Amino acid sequence: MWGTFLMVLGSGSHYVRVTVIGKPLVRSNTCARYRTAVLPILVAALIAGCSAEQTEKPAEPVVVAALGDSYASGEGAPLKTSDDVNTVVWGTEPGDDVCHRSPRSGFGQAIDELSEANPDREFKTINLACSGADSKDLMYDSARNGETVTAQLDALLTWAESRGIDMIDYLYISIGGNDAGFVPVVLGCVLADCEKNGLLLGNSVGNSSELQEEISLALRNVSAALESASIKVRHIAVSNYPSIGLVGNNVGCDISGRDDVLNRVTPMEWEAAWRTIGVPLNKAVESVAKENSWQVLDIHTLFADHSVCAQDNWLMLTKEAQSVTGSSGPFGATASGALHPNEQGYAAIGSLIAKDAREKLDLD
Repeated sequence: MWGTFLMVLGSGSHYVRVTVIGKPLVRSNTCARYRTAVLPILVAALIAGCSAEQTEKPAEPVVVAALGDSYASGEGAPLKTSDDVNTVVWGTEPGDDVCHRSPRSGFGQAIDELSEANPDREFKTINLACSGADSKDLMYDSARNGETVTAQLDALLTWAESRGIDMIDYLYISIGGNDAGFVPVVLGCVLADCEKNGLLLGNSVGNSSELQEEISLALRNVSAALESASIKVRHIAVSNYPSIGLVGNNVGCDISGRDDVLNRVTPMEWEAAWRTIGVPLNKAVESVAKENSWQVLDIHTLFADHSVCAQDNWLMLTKEAQSVTGSSGPFGATASGALHPNEQGYAAIGSLIAKDAREKLDLD
């Protein structure tokens, strides 16, 4: 008969049938020598081949980045808090101090959550958001505290190229709030009676429509810049903004007795500020996101019961902001971090970002 060997390798269904063509195998010393010499060689070769076939290629690193304004940078959540502005430490990377960029931001906490849940994956991340940034600052250099801040998209490209990265897996953006000018208007209500001076209450419907179109145009410019960039992005998520001074996103706050600065803003002024500025801002963000198939992270709904006047507030009052950033301005109204998320607020934003990234990138 002809010599046939059936080799079963491993615990799966891999097997190899080897037929030796030649002289019939007989019971002889020659046959014994044949089996002794040939079989080990065949087994070794086949095991090596199957092992190589079954070896999995290491997973590619997960590349995640953030661009935008103070809600993305982590304004009000420095790495080292202090009531003395000279001893506050924002982060550990170049530009963190000038941009008030912190690993305790929502983005930073999202990265921590994803990394902990996926210990077998390598994450390459960068946050280039800058407090005070508007949409133009994503595309053009700007000035902060006497320093030049590189356009955020340019900085992202430089970072990626230096690491051989040609694809961003997930990009988080918070932008538009400074284009709308919400905080300066609130400051105006603190320093003056904007309910009477027409700062808010004029032709609010017409003004809101114009503002929505202006912000939409600004965000479309950002979209065009992303499309033309040399690096590509798989998934983009953009967040809307919370109704800072409303209860349940409907009724204006009464902060009497809780904040010596913000209690100067009346409930009617909070409502007018949101109706005139906040509503068109969020409509613009959501409209442009839909046009570009971006995911909207709904911070507005998330914070509905946690505004500055809520007992469980996720947005900082003036005194709270001063205690962690040590800064203040006229009447304390420009304290760094005021009207921005506090520790609980950034934790909630971080979980929202992490949840979306897990779903989009098929992560644990």
